[in-house]
Amino acid sequence: MGNLVAMAVGFYLMIMLTPIVIRYCNRHNILDQPGGRKLHQEAVPRVGGLVMFVSFMIAELIGLLFYSEIISELGKELIGINLGLLVLVIGGLIDDVRDLRPLTKLIIQVIAAMITIYFGYQVRLLTIPFKGTVALGNWGIPVTLLWIVGLINAMNFLDGMDGLAGGIGFIAATTFFISALIFRTPFPAVIACGLMGVTAGFLKFNYPPASIFMGDSGAMMLGYLFAVISVIWPKSLATITMVVPIAALGVPIAESFITIIRRLATGKRVYQADRRHIFHLLMELGLSQSVTLWIFYLTSMLFSFMVIAILAPDRGFVTGLTAVFLLVVFILLLKSSRRLF
Repeated sequence: MGNLVAMAVGFYLMIMLTPIVIRYCNRHNILDQPGGRKLHQEAVPRVGGLVMFVSFMIAELIGLLFYSEIISELGKELIGINLGLLVLVIGGLIDDVRDLRPLTKLIIQVIAAMITIYFGYQVRLLTIPFKGTVALGNWGIPVTLLWIVGLINAMNFLDGMDGLAGGIGFIAATTFFISALIFRTPFPAVIACGLMGVTAGFLKFNYPPASIFMGDSGAMMLGYLFAVISVIWPKSLATITMVVPIAALGVPIAESFITIIRRLATGKRVYQADRRHIFHLLMELGLSQSVTLWIFYLTSMLFSFMVIAILAPDRGFVTGLTAVFLLVVFILLLKSSRRLF
C-alpha cells in the first residue's frame, strides 16, 4: 500500500507544482537558451530538478510511514541518503542557474557520496563471475564512491534530449520496483515507486516538445537514487547487488561508457559537451526526435526484461511482459511507418 501511495503522491505533486515553477522561471528568465549543441529551438525553464526533489522527498516520507520497521532498521542510513541527496540537488540547482565548472560539480558529487557512506551506506559484498560473493571490507568505501559518482554522471550524460532521461528513469524505476516486489524488499520498492510517480509526472511536461528541463539537479538526483536502490538489498541477495542495476540501467551506462571512450580517443576532455551522443547521430541519420526517443525507450525495456526474466520465478509473468512489449513495438511501428520507411 505504501508503495502505491508514494507513487501517487509523487505524480500528483509533479502535476501540481511543475506549472508553478515553469511560470516562475519564465517570469525571472531562469531559462536554458537554444543554440550550440542543444536540440531545442526556444528558451526553456531548466530547474525541473527542484520540483522532482520536493515531490520525491514528500512521496518517500509518506510512503515510509507505512513501513515503520524500515525507519527503525535503516534510520542512520536514511539520514545519510537524504542528506547526500540534498547536497547533490543544491549543487545541481546552482549549476542549472550559474553553470559550475566540471571539477566543482565532481567535488559536489563526491561530497554527496561521502556523506552517504559516512552514515553507513556502502557496498559490502560483491559478486564476481566465477569467484562467487566476495566481502569487500575496506574496499567497500572506494567501490561505493565510484558506483554512486558513476551512476550520477551516467544519467547526466543521458540528459540531452527532451523526454530521454525522464523516460529511461521511469523504465529503470519500474524495473527496480518489480525486482523489489520479487524479493520482498520494501525500502527499495518505496524509493522506486516514488521515482516512478515523479518521472511519470515530469514526462507530462518534458516529453517533446518540452516545457521544462530537469537540469543537472534532476539528472544527478536520478543517478544518485538509482545507485542507492541498487545496493540496499539483504545480504542473502548479494548475488544481484550489481546485476540488477547494470542491466536495468544498461542504456545510460552504455551511453556514458561510449561517450567517455570517444572523448578520450579524440583528445577531448571527458566533461566537454558535444553533439556526438548516440541520439544526436540517430537524428543526423534522418530519424525524428520522437522515433529516436522510442528507440532508446524500447532498448531500455529490453534490458529491463532481461533483469525480470532472470529474477522472476513465474515464467508466465515474463511471457505477459514480453507480449506487452511486442504490442508496444507493433503500435509504434504502425504510427511511425511513414517516417521510417
